[in-house]
Amino acid sequence: MVTRGDAGAAAAGTADRGAGGWVGYLHLLIVYLVWGSTYLAIRVAVRPGAGFPPFALGATRLLLAGGILLLWAAWARHRLRPSRRELATLLASGILLWVGGNGLVMWGEQQADSGYAALLVGSAPIWVAVAESLLDRRAPSAFLAASLLVGFAGLGLLTAPSPGGALPTETSSVLALLLAPVSWGLGTLLLRRRPVGLTPLASSAYQQLFGGLAFAIVAALLGEPAPRPAPDAWLAWAYLVVFGSLVAFTSFVQAVRLLPTSVVMTYAYVNPVIAVVLGRLLLDEPVTLRTLGGAALVLLGVAGVFRSRPRRCRPAFAQAASGARDSPARCTAILLKTAMPPRRHHRPVSRAHYRLNKPRRTLASRRLPAPYPRGALGNVIRLLPRWR
Repeated sequence: MVTRGDAGAAAAGTADRGAGGWVGYLHLLIVYLVWGSTYLAIRVAVRPGAGFPPFALGATRLLLAGGILLLWAAWARHRLRPSRRELATLLASGILLWVGGNGLVMWGEQQADSGYAALLVGSAPIWVAVAESLLDRRAPSAFLAASLLVGFAGLGLLTAPSPGGALPTETSSVLALLLAPVSWGLGTLLLRRRPVGLTPLASSAYQQLFGGLAFAIVAALLGEPAPRPAPDAWLAWAYLVVFGSLVAFTSFVQAVRLLPTSVVMTYAYVNPVIAVVLGRLLLDEPVTLRTLGGAALVLLGVAGVFRSRPRRCRPAFAQAASGARDSPARCTAILLKTAMPPRRHHRPVSRAHYRLNKPRRTLASRRLPAPYPRGALGNVIRLLPRWR
C-alpha cells in the first residue's frame, strides 16, 4: 500500500529524474560518439606514413591530459594525497589499463582496421567475467557459461583464417588486440577489488600520468623514433587529448551520476558499432558478412554477461513511480546475500596514529589482579590510578 508520503516522494523523485534525465542522456550520447570514434583517431595517428610511433603517441597524450586533470582536481579542492596502498593500486591499474590495454590497441592498429580492433576490444567484459570466476574459485552459472561461449565463438569467427588461409590482419596485430581486452579487464577488476578513496577526477589523473610515464619508458626501451606526424595525425592526437581524455571522461562521470548503471554500461555495445560505421564511412574499411556475424556474437556474449549480474531491488519510491513492484522473493534473496558486512582487513597504522586513536579504558572495563580484596578496601583500590 502506497501512502501519501510515498506518493509525494515518488512525484519528487520523478520530477528530479525528469529534470536531469535528458542531461544524462546527452552525456551518454557524447560517450557513445567520442569513445566510439577514438579507434578511428588512433588508426589515423599510427597508420603507416602518419609519423606517430604508438607508444610515443600514448606518452604525449596521457602526460598532457593527466596534467590537465590533476590541475582541475586541485582547483576543485579534491583530495590529491593518496595513501601507499592507493598509490600502488593507481600505479598498477594505470599500467594495466593504459599500457596493456590502450597501448596494445595502438600498436595493433598500425596494421589492423579501426572497426576490427574495436570489435576485439569490446570483449573486455567477457574476460572480466572469466577472471572473476577464476579468482573467486566459483563456477559460472549456466546462463553465464553460455554467454561466454557465445562471446568466444564471436572472437573465433573474427580472428580465424579465411577459407584461403589468410588472416584478417597480421598475426602480431591479432595477438595484441586479443591481449588488450585481457589487460583492460584485469585493470578494471583490480579497481573493483581494491577501490581507492580519491574522486574519479583525481584517480583518473594519476592513472593517466602513471600510464604516460610507463609509455615513455617503453618507447625509450624499444627505441622508437622521434614523432614526425603529418597534419591529419596532429588533428587525431589533439582529438584524443581533448575529446577522448577530457570531454568523454567528464561526460561519463556525469552519466553515471544521472542515469542507472545498467543504462550507462550500454556503451560497451554501442562503441564497437560506431567504430565499424565510422571506419567504413571515413577510411573505407571493409565490412564483410563474417565481420557482422562475429560482431553480433561478441555483442550477444557481452549482453549475456551483463544480464547475468545480480540486480538489486529498486527503492520504494521508484517502484511506486513506475507502477510495477519488484518480486518479493528476489528482493529477499538479494537482501540475504548482501546482509553480511564485508570482511575488515587489517591495515597497518603508524605509532602516532595508534596513540591518538587508542581506545580509552574505563573503570568498569579494567581488570584487577586475581587476589582482589572486596569491600571498602577494594573500592579504594579501584579508584587509584593505574599504569597502562
